[in-house]
Amino acid sequence: MIYAQKTCWKNRPHEKEKPWGREIIWATLTGVHGKLIFINKGESTSLKFYHKKNEVIFVRKGKIELIWDDNSFDMNQDLSDYSKINLTEGDSFCIQSGCPYRIKALNNSEIIEIGSCSNSAYTIIDDEYGREF
Repeated sequence: MIYAQKTCWKNRPHEKEKPWGREIIWATLTGVHGKLIFINKGESTSLKFYHKKNEVIFVRKGKIELIWDDNSFDMNQDLSDYSKINLTEGDSFCIQSGCPYRIKALNNSEIIEIGSCSNSAYTIIDDEYGREF
């Protein structure tokens, strides 16, 4: 029996500052990536959806409000029509591609995110910091 060549490797994560906090991003295996996300109390990520990336988030510390909708949403839909759920330490939430979401930190929060790919295109619906994408 012939086996494909396998290997192991070490790499260093890189950090990105964001207006709401920061992310530590690490490379993983092909098709999978990881992030450690720190969101400051009262701050929010942009409201966005990924075209092909599925994600699972795990609240490691703090408390967040997750605003989300399924993929049948309308780009002009009012935010009050989105679903909301509060998540605390130990909770996880799965988000499939095409489903818009935003994370708001109710306390200083730390989130682990595992995604199905790191370079999926995304669409920003709303950004509270005036960033252009």
